Amino acid sequence: MSDYNCPKCEREYWGVYRRRTITEYRIVDSKSSVDGDKKYKGNWKTEETTQSKTLGLYCLACSHETEGEDIDGCSGIKIKSKGVTFISDFWDKYTKKPED
Repeated sequence: MSDYNCPKCEREYWGVYRRRTITEYRIVDSKSSVDGDKKYKGNWKTEETTQSKTLGLYCLACSHETEGEDIDGCSGIKIKSKGVTFISDFWDKYTKKPED
């Protein structure tokens, strides 16, 4: 099995990410006013947490995000629940027409 190194830093140190957005709020005390500033009441409270359905691959060493096309020896990636599959470009090397 060949190594799939990062095109930016030449290391094989990959991680899968997912995006999560948290919306929090604090209540503004409408009764108190010090020098024109309204103070907060209480601590931050979580209103909504959303998680995107998309997953991505990035290098943990240099934070380069990739879809797999720029990795040498790879034509793409497939992220599954148990792991990541690097799709080899073995046949693509032989079926592509040489550029002029």
